[in-house]
Amino acid sequence: MNFESTTEQGLLRDAVRSFVRKRCTRQNVRQWEREHVFPEELHREMVGAGYVPMAVPEVRAADRQVQGDRHMLADMATELEAGHWLTSMAAWRYDQGLPCAREATMAKLYCSAMHVRVDDAGHANSWRTRIHYGS
Repeated sequence: MNFESTTEQGLLRDAVRSFVRKRCTRQNVRQWEREHVFPEELHREMVGAGYVPMAVPEVRAADRQVQGDRHMLADMATELEAGHWLTSMAAWRYDQGLPCAREATMAKLYCSAMHVRVDDAGHANSWRTRIHYGS
């Protein structure tokens, strides 16, 4: 596996860094943290620029449950992505003929526990997810 950045990935990285420097100043981030919010307009800009691969449907600001569901879905996606990267690193080390028992064990442990967490969260909240997102 080649973990070097392609030209396109480098351009995307530079564009995201520029966006974050302009829109996510320390002052803004501190204010958002104090208020426990993530500005909807910033999210829309990120989606429009292609920095966020999944757009979540628009919701009313008063509907706090949907915001909680967004966080749950983001947590689940993060868990899945982390499991993917742990597994990929173990597979890469194996393909390179490098010792990989540690990495494979970490991936196996994390992914089996992550599967339970994601599955439990999905089942516990599936009725709300279907209502809000129409699945």
